[in-house]
Amino acid sequence: MPRLNSYPLVALALSMLTSASPLSSRQFVIANGTNTAECAQFHTVFDGETCLTIEMEFGITDALFRSLNPEINSGCTNLVQGLAYCVQMTSSSTPPPINVANGTIVQGCTQFFTVPLGDSCPDIETKFNISDALFHELNPEVNTLCSNLIAGAAYCVGTSNSTTGGSPPTGPPTNIAMGTIIQGCTNFFTVQSGDSCPTIETMFNITGAFLRALNPEINTDCSNLISGEAYCVQTNNTSIVIPPNNVVPGTITTGCTEFFTVQSGNTCQTIEQEFNITLTSFITLNPEINEDCTNLLLGGAYCVQAST
Repeated sequence: MPRLNSYPLVALALSMLTSASPLSSRQFVIANGTNTAECAQFHTVFDGETCLTIEMEFGITDALFRSLNPEINSGCTNLVQGLAYCVQMTSSSTPPPINVANGTIVQGCTQFFTVPLGDSCPDIETKFNISDALFHELNPEVNTLCSNLIAGAAYCVGTSNSTTGGSPPTGPPTNIAMGTIIQGCTNFFTVQSGDSCPTIETMFNITGAFLRALNPEINTDCSNLISGEAYCVQTNNTSIVIPPNNVVPGTITTGCTEFFTVQSGNTCQTIEQEFNITLTSFITLNPEINEDCTNLLLGGAYCVQAST
C-alpha cells in the first residue's frame, strides 16, 4: 500500500486531529510555529526527507516553505520526523518572492520591495512611509547602521500584523514606470544599469509573458526598459490574464482576456466561428497571421478576445 503523508486542510481547533475529524483514519501532529491560518495542505515528514526534497515534491520555493513554517532554521536541521508542516498556502495569501532576504519576516508580510543599487534604509522607509523601527522589526537581519542591505534582495515593507506597531505602506514606490499595472502588485523591482528582461525574469522566476502582462509598456525586444524605474514583478490581481508560455511571437498580449491554442484541424475560420469573432479582429489581435491564414502554428497560442 502506498504511503500517505500529505493531507488537505480541514477546520483545525487543535494541532492534532481527533477521531471526529473527516481524516479520522489518519492523525497527524502539526509542528510548533507552523502557520495554520494560511495553510491549505499539510505534509508529515518521514525518515530521510529534507527541506529540499519536500519543496521539490510540492513544487514550492524555499522562501514559501519557510514562510509557512517559520520555526525551521536556516540549515533545515530541525525538521522533525513525524510532524506535519504546511506545504501549500491558501489562495488569499501573498507568497513571498524567491529573492527575499535571509531573516526577513515573511509570515504576515503584505508587500515586499526589491532593493536597487544605492538605496538605503532611510530611502526605503521614506518611500513606503514606515518607521526605522518597523523596517528593522520586519527585517531583523538588517543591522543598526543598515550597512548590510543587499541590492537585488527583497525586504518586507508592509504587514497585516497589527502587533508590529506600524501600518502597511500607503502606496507603491514613486518611481514606477509608465504603464505598469499598480493595482494588486505586491512586489516592485527598480531596474539597474545592466539589467534586462531575461535577468529580471530569472531573478523572480517569472516568464517574459508574465512580466509584460504586468508591465505592458515593455516592448517585444525589451529595448525600452528604463534604468531607475520600478516595474511590477509579482501580483495578486486576479483580473490580469497572464499569457501562456506558448503565445506566438507577434500576438498582442496587452489587454488580451482569452487565448486559444491551435490544435490539429483548426483554421482561422473554425477559430473565428468558435469565438464569434471576425477575421479582421482575429488578425488585428494576431498581426503575425498572414491574410490567407496559411501560417497558423499548431500548438501556438493566439489571442481570441480582448478588453475594449
